[in-house]
Amino acid sequence: MTCPEKIAYSNRPDANAALEATIAGMKKRGDQSWKRLTMYRCGQCFKYHVGHLRMLREPKPEQAPKPPSAGELRRKLKRMAEDWQRHDDHLRKRRAAELGKLIDADRTWFADVAKAERIAQERTADFAESLRMARTMVEQLFS
Repeated sequence: MTCPEKIAYSNRPDANAALEATIAGMKKRGDQSWKRLTMYRCGQCFKYHVGHLRMLREPKPEQAPKPPSAGELRRKLKRMAEDWQRHDDHLRKRRAAELGKLIDADRTWFADVAKAERIAQERTADFAESLRMARTMVEQLFS
């Protein structure tokens, strides 16, 4: 495969001679682009060509970042407020869930205390009944 729009050289010395001749002609004309001119092996036709090496191009100077407009700042503040609100809502839900667990634990504890009191009252009543029955039996035996 050949490259139709490029001049192909079959070996390195021929391509190097063409490069030097091209650079000399560009210098005579005052062209500044000769600095990036180089010879390279083509990946399509595997022959040598003379051309500009794009990798040696000087990088463009970085531009200063553009200051944000008033609308962008308002939108950013609105997004931040929404994020904060969402975060606050999340924290409120977590607090409510923890409070719910605490209330359930308190209810369970109160239920256990009430059950213990009921059992204690039943035992007290049973003991009182036993004492009354014992007194009656003692009175019946010794009377």
